Amino acid sequence: MLIWGKLDAIREEQQRNYALLEQFIAAQGGAPALSTGGQGESAYEQALRTVASEHKITVEDARIRLTAAATAIQKDPAATLFERAKAAFALKQFERAYALAVEAAEIESTSLADKWELAGRAAMERGKYKDAVAAFEKAFALRDETKNPANWSVTASWLASAYIESATFTNAEPLMRRALANAEVSFGKDHPKVAIHLNNLAQLLQVTHHFTEAEQLMRRALATDEASFGTDHPDVATDLNNLALLLQATNRLAEAEPLMRRALAIDEASLGKDHPKVAICLSSLASLLYATNRLAEGEPLMRRALAIDEAFFGKDHPDVARDLNNLAWLLMETNRLAEAEPLVQRALAIDEASLGKDHPNVAIRLSTLAQLFQDTNRLLEAEPLLRRALAIDEASYGEDHPNVAIRLNNLAQLFKDTNRLVEAEPLMRRALAMGEVSLGKDHPSVAIRLNNLAMLLKDSNRRAEAEPLMRRALAINEISYGNDHPEISGDLNNLAMLLQAMNRPLEAEPMFRRAMEILVQFTVNTRHEHPHFRQLAGNYARCMKANGTSPADIQKTMDALIRPAGLSWKDDG
Repeated sequence: MLIWGKLDAIREEQQRNYALLEQFIAAQGGAPALSTGGQGESAYEQALRTVASEHKITVEDARIRLTAAATAIQKDPAATLFERAKAAFALKQFERAYALAVEAAEIESTSLADKWELAGRAAMERGKYKDAVAAFEKAFALRDETKNPANWSVTASWLASAYIESATFTNAEPLMRRALANAEVSFGKDHPKVAIHLNNLAQLLQVTHHFTEAEQLMRRALATDEASFGTDHPDVATDLNNLALLLQATNRLAEAEPLMRRALAIDEASLGKDHPKVAICLSSLASLLYATNRLAEGEPLMRRALAIDEAFFGKDHPDVARDLNNLAWLLMETNRLAEAEPLVQRALAIDEASLGKDHPNVAIRLSTLAQLFQDTNRLLEAEPLLRRALAIDEASYGEDHPNVAIRLNNLAQLFKDTNRLVEAEPLMRRALAMGEVSLGKDHPSVAIRLNNLAMLLKDSNRRAEAEPLMRRALAINEISYGNDHPEISGDLNNLAMLLQAMNRPLEAEPMFRRAMEILVQFTVNTRHEHPHFRQLAGNYARCMKANGTSPADIQKTMDALIRPAGLSWKDDG
């Protein structure tokens, strides 16, 4: 009798393990909620939060239970390949989960779409986006939109997210629009699941710089979640943060900041001050403070975000690496390079150990460390890091991805700094061509590449070739950002400096003045001086001097220009 009782208890425990695993996989397998700049809560953590909420336990308790259940299933000889794949996924053994899911799809004849979808999600977690696209395409081909539009929409959303990571945006958009339409039919236009699809499409439109429609969709998602959950729900905080990041991208910083602070307050109140979603809000707010030259205010927020993630995830988690990288950039910006270096080295070690040495996140860390080496004049140490980062992204994304263009540009800049202009130019031209193909000829990233190439041509004494590139970059950014964005100020400064070098100071002066007016208005709007204001003011003053303006009149012109912002300036040279 005791033996039978023990067997029953074992069976019950097994059933609970499988039920918990299925619950987690189901929660993690919904439509992915995309976020700006990779700052959102991962699908894995969202699923854990869902499981914790349904069981009325903490997220950490859910993590412990899930780990125990998945470990037991892996040891169960009766477990199928697919069940072991799901257990590996729950244990974050993503490479094993991918291999088992693919094997299960090739051997087991049932639930093929689910198996390929799990393989795709595991590949996404590993940063193997080409593998993810291939797996999701197989899953998508097996879904029937007419029989089960909800499942079709979920798989379509995952496939679209893989397309976005692979920068095949034209493939992603129609899938997202159809998934949104299906969700509206299945759940009604005001359902929270529809808000997820609204947000996802908005994220894609923001990446492709269709800001007006993106904002409309984000505001609709926010209104939907506020009506469904109330104004103080964590999903509302996510919506607020997404909208704030879009406003920041479109130079509406004064509108963005209160939204970020409201999102932070909601998450602190609903989840607690030490929750990782609070860390995400802190990081977003810190980035805005960084953009408005309030580095002293941003730094403690970054440090607090780091402390939260270290306490919640442990000191060797990829989210901790991201926080370390963000803090290191701030320290580099404030010329504390010796403090920044161990943070970058630690972030790199974390990602290599937790994600593998060929993960795209590792490429980001290598690029940051290479920049620090360049800033400390260790150019020979920087070059192999940049080459390794380039190789990682080429393998992860393919040779024509925008991230590969960034790595090419970084390596080209190093060549330029080491006076290897002949080596730098073809890399810059390749990066420009890639951006034009993948993002479109009028994308702001293309403007960056045009400016970089133009500066190289200027340094090569090919100024006549440089000028049309700079003018094209200016035109692109004016269309993308509007006429008063700080990016326009930088473009105007570059073009004016070129015209001055070409002995055309009379043409340069009004460009310098317009650039100054933009940064003055920035200060009026944000109540903080722009980081490049002093440098630009010096360039403008030197141009006026070259045009024969007296020192007294230069000072008078500058005083009148900057007075509305409460700024002061004195010519020191």
